[in-house]
Amino acid sequence: MILVLPDSIAQTQLACDKHALKILSCIVARQVIQVAKWRSAEHRKGEPNTLEEVRREYAHVHWKELNAITGNHAQVMRELVKERLVEVNSRYSNRQGASFTKSYRLHPNCWNDGLILANLKQRKTRRKSKMRSGVFTPSHESASYWLDSFDLPEDLLQEYEIVCSNSKWPDLQRAAIAEINQKVWWRKVDGNGRFHTPFTNLNKQLRVMLCCDGSGVVGFDFRNFQPALLTLYPNNRIAIVIPTDEQDFYCSLCKSGTLYDFMLQETNHSTRDEVKVEFLKMLNDKNHRMQRMDVWKVFTRHFPTYSRLVQEIKKHDHRAMATFLQQLELEIMFGDVISRFRELTLDRSPFFTCHDSIYTLKQSRNLLHQSMMETIQTRKIPTVLEQEGDDSITCNQPSIYATMNQLNLRLSL
Repeated sequence: MILVLPDSIAQTQLACDKHALKILSCIVARQVIQVAKWRSAEHRKGEPNTLEEVRREYAHVHWKELNAITGNHAQVMRELVKERLVEVNSRYSNRQGASFTKSYRLHPNCWNDGLILANLKQRKTRRKSKMRSGVFTPSHESASYWLDSFDLPEDLLQEYEIVCSNSKWPDLQRAAIAEINQKVWWRKVDGNGRFHTPFTNLNKQLRVMLCCDGSGVVGFDFRNFQPALLTLYPNNRIAIVIPTDEQDFYCSLCKSGTLYDFMLQETNHSTRDEVKVEFLKMLNDKNHRMQRMDVWKVFTRHFPTYSRLVQEIKKHDHRAMATFLQQLELEIMFGDVISRFRELTLDRSPFFTCHDSIYTLKQSRNLLHQSMMETIQTRKIPTVLEQEGDDSITCNQPSIYATMNQLNLRLSL
C-alpha cells in the first residue's frame, strides 16, 4: 500500500504504527485534493504559491473511512495529536445532515515538511467502491465495474517519485497515488455525463504504469479532440456556414494532430502544451476575456468564420461551449467507443477511461484501436489517435521503494 506522508514522521514514535500512518496519509492526501478542487473551481492553474495554502486546509474525512482503517481510530487519532502530527478542528459540524462531525489537518509543526511516498507492506484487500454520485448509464456501470482491476505496482515507487517531482504540482500527484490505495473509492458522473474516478487525477505518465493482474496497459486518446469537436456543431443551432477552404484547412490540422503546433509558430508561447492550455481556455472563457489572448488573435486571423461560431456559441453564456463539448465527448466515448469495445471483447476485457482517453490490457489494444477508428469514421471526426503506454512498462521491477523503517532516508533522485 502506497502512502503519502510528511518527512518528519520518521522522527516520531508512530513511524512504525501502520494504522497511524494510514490515517495520516488519508488526511494529507485529502488536504491536497480538496485544495486542488477549490483551485479548479476558481479557475486557478498549477501549484499554490505557498505550502500554507494547502496545509491550513482542514480535511473532511468521514468517520466510516477512519473506521475502515482501524476500529480503534479514536485512540490512534489521539496519538497523532499528542505527537503533534495532526490538528483537530475545534469546530464541530454536528448540525443535522452534516457528513463530517470533525475535520483534520497537519499540525502547524509539519507545515514546512516535504511530502514523500512510502510503501506499507500489507495483505491486499479489495477496494470498497461505495462512494458514487450522478446518473450512471450502462457504459458508466461497465467502466465502474472494471475499476478495481487496475492498480499501481508497489515496486515502482521511485519511478512514481520521479514523475511526481517533474509534474506541475508534485504533491497533488503524490496525493493522487495515495488515494487510489484507499479502501473506500469514489466514482462520479457529472452533470454533462463525464466519468470521474481517482484515475482522473493521475498524471498521464502514471496512468500508463497501472497494471491489471500482472499485465501492463495501453491507452489511446484523440489528438486535438475538443478543437475537432467544434467542427461537429449542428448547423440548425447557429446559422453560420464555414467556407470550404477554411473548413478544409482547419480539419486538416486537427486530423494530423498539428493544430497546436501550427499556432505555436505565431504566438509568444514557448511550448505546444502552453498553446493547448490557452486554446482550451479560449474555448471555455467569456468572450471579452478570450479576445485578449494571443491564441485567439492567431485563431481569428486564420479561421475567421470559426471564430464567429465560437463567439456566437458563448454569446449569452460562456458555459454553453463546455456543455456542448463535454456532452458530445460523452456520446462519443460512452455511446460509441465503449459500446463498440465491449461488443468486440464480449465485455470481458478490463478498461478504464479518463475523459477522451481509454486504457485497456496490452493484449486488447488492437480491438480498442479498432473501436476508436470506427468511431472516427462514423462520426467523421477530424482527429487522429495517439497511443499512450508501450511494452517497456512492466509490473515486476526490482523492489526499490522506501519501507516504513527507511522513511528518514529521502529517495535519491
